[in-house]
Amino acid sequence: MNDGSPVSLLRTVSLPAARASVLRSLVAPETTERFLREFWPERVFHAHGPLSRLPALFTSPELSSFHALASQYRGPLGFGRGAVSPRMVTMQEANPAHLYELGLSVYLPDIEAAVPGAEPFLRALERDLGLEEFSCHITVWASPRADGASVHFDAEDVISVQLAGTKQFEVAPMKEHAFPFGMQFGPGAAPFNEMYPQLENGFPDPERAEFQTVEMKPGSVLYVPRGTWHRTRAEQDSFAISIGIRPPCVVDAFLDQLRYLLLQDPELRRPLYGARGDAKQRQGAMERVQKALHSAQAAVRTISPADLAPLPEPERLKNIQRSTRFQRDLGTRIDFEQGAGGEFLQVKAWSQGTGLQDTLKMNVPPQYSKTFRWLAGSTIGFSAGELADRFPEVPFAQHQKILDVLTRARYLRLLWFPKLPQR
Repeated sequence: MNDGSPVSLLRTVSLPAARASVLRSLVAPETTERFLREFWPERVFHAHGPLSRLPALFTSPELSSFHALASQYRGPLGFGRGAVSPRMVTMQEANPAHLYELGLSVYLPDIEAAVPGAEPFLRALERDLGLEEFSCHITVWASPRADGASVHFDAEDVISVQLAGTKQFEVAPMKEHAFPFGMQFGPGAAPFNEMYPQLENGFPDPERAEFQTVEMKPGSVLYVPRGTWHRTRAEQDSFAISIGIRPPCVVDAFLDQLRYLLLQDPELRRPLYGARGDAKQRQGAMERVQKALHSAQAAVRTISPADLAPLPEPERLKNIQRSTRFQRDLGTRIDFEQGAGGEFLQVKAWSQGTGLQDTLKMNVPPQYSKTFRWLAGSTIGFSAGELADRFPEVPFAQHQKILDVLTRARYLRLLWFPKLPQR
């Protein structure tokens, strides 16, 4: 070690080259700036042009035809006759091509594994849209001539890309219900439970909507915001990709963090003993619940916007604060050896596929030995500030580097949830 710093053993990694914008090619000839400013995420948008202008994914051999994709696809699917009924039958395994040849519209809910290049395309699109990783998935809808999809709205944003054939895509804003949560819904479908708290003022009716028609040809791209009524009818045998966009909403993020927060309180983990017992048992249960609720109400106020939309872990590790919290991963350990040049450590982390493996080897300068040995023996959660206060002789900047190194080596977990206030 040239400078006495533990991080000098880390390899230097080259930064990736600048990535081309997949969003730019999808919305061309419009600019991404105008699309993001004036259409995303609440207004319908469409662009037209040759299929060749789109990312290479859309002209890959696997997407050259529905039959080519069907020969590679292994997974669940849905099928029906949208021109006749909104109901769709779902199956775990069947030959999609056979169903299509019977004159049925066929839906493949996730083709990522069947199409090389789909995964990096989706991750690039998420980056372009500023979304959390794995917010997008890619599906296929194939309809024979004169069939299509009956009127409905989705609880996710959709980018439809026409690959073969032509179809009419009719769209209309749904003014009664903004940002629907849950699943797809349309007339004739049974409402799901989560719709009722969203629609106490009545269910929306597409009969009151004003539809506009978008003619989809190979190379056409249509963006349909969530909660937009739409229906389709194939003028020729139609083969199209749909990119579903479902980033976590505030409800999802809040409930996730609230659960992690409240699980820190043993009274909130206590089962509802006696809640269905006699009067005395029930009274005791309700008193315990009331006490726990007071604690929960105070805890909710500790959740911050940063908890609901945290930065990715690499970004958080670049800016470790005194309040940043860590805990040892239960499946890891640090082994120490004495050598001629001082103390040497190895981090061993558990991997499901390969078992225990080395993730870090480094010399430990004498001034940091106590810090590393405490971390090797600790199993409790702690903040960077608490570590710095325990070892004040070590500069805080060096504590930041130690925590960064051990987290990247999978010895420590960077805790992603807020801490319950002490009572």
